[in-house]
Amino acid sequence: MKKYLLLIALAFCVETASAQFAFPTQSAVGGAMGGCSVALNDFWSRVGSVAGIARLDRPTVGLSFRNNFLMSELSYKSVAFAIPVTKFGTLGTSYTHFGNADYNEQRVNLMYAQQFGHLFALGAEFDYLHSGVSEAGYESANLFTFGVGLQFYPTNTLTVGVHIFNPISTHYQTEVKMDVPALFRAGVAYNFIKNATGTIEFVKDMNHDSDLRFGLEYTFFDFVNARIGFATHQLAYSFGVGIDRESWGVDLAMQVHPTLGVTPQISAIYKF
Repeated sequence: MKKYLLLIALAFCVETASAQFAFPTQSAVGGAMGGCSVALNDFWSRVGSVAGIARLDRPTVGLSFRNNFLMSELSYKSVAFAIPVTKFGTLGTSYTHFGNADYNEQRVNLMYAQQFGHLFALGAEFDYLHSGVSEAGYESANLFTFGVGLQFYPTNTLTVGVHIFNPISTHYQTEVKMDVPALFRAGVAYNFIKNATGTIEFVKDMNHDSDLRFGLEYTFFDFVNARIGFATHQLAYSFGVGIDRESWGVDLAMQVHPTLGVTPQISAIYKF
């Protein structure tokens, strides 16, 4: 009982620190850039913003692991796959697991995104969420929800992204009401000089204060990426490095919270 309550309290701290429900930025690219992702164009950021997968030109699979504050009970494990199915459309799916056998949250989603010319792309996702508890007397719960995303490309160097998750603010049907708050994200990414990209993102979880995030990436030798970032909600900063090759990529990130400590993250992709 005490162990279960502790896990719930820690999970709440994670959600508050990340300013969103249960599933934070899956990409170590975004993780190194202050938690930004909605306007970035790496594979995991595209999965997170839904609309971005429309620009994939090859089937791609990705794996991601995030260990919040070096506690295995608060770790996230994710896998995703996306495949172009038409000239302008892409189908994708992902699975994310948070927690351990005592308390865990899982998310499975199905995504589709369509590109309209060279100016913008639209995407939609349908999500299944599960909250599981091993302690006798506590309910496990399931629900279905959805999200929509938009990416706009006014120039070759500028991307504008918007994503809304669970706009109807649905909740688990349990004796104790468990909200899944609506989450709104909007941001821009700008390649302001050769090999350098800056991004700014606004995040609003309807149950928490808004968050403003900043990230910067610089590319060396055309395939080595160095990144830094900052998030205002908890005054947390981040940094990381990545290697991006023709058929594969690996990215590492470290986020530093002023009170709760460090959160390492790794993600990898393979393009077929």
